[in-house]
Amino acid sequence: MPLPNLNSPTKVEGRNVLVSSLSTSPVAYLTNPSGSNETFRISSIYATNIDGTNACDINLYIVNSGVTPAVTGYLAYTISVPADASLLPLTKDSNTYLMENQTLFSSASASGDISLIINYEDIS
Repeated sequence: MPLPNLNSPTKVEGRNVLVSSLSTSPVAYLTNPSGSNETFRISSIYATNIDGTNACDINLYIVNSGVTPAVTGYLAYTISVPADASLLPLTKDSNTYLMENQTLFSSASASGDISLIINYEDIS
């Protein structure tokens, strides 16, 4: 499980995950599996409320399953996104890393109201 050297990586690929609508149940949207020898630098997350009438709360969190018990760290917890508006709970100025055995989860207070775009770099 060697971590990549961020000063001189062998590969940096820009990627994104597009989620048309969040569920009220937590769903894993980005996973860095054990043994990948990669680090994911999450540079931004766009949360857009596609409901024209009601605000909707979102949760974004990372679960580290590489330790026992698993550890959860929240990026956003019940943050309200107004109707027909976007929120950037994570930007390039405050990027975070997804290490091996870590997964990014998200959920919303109303099913089908929030769309996500997760921009990240796959580094090895």
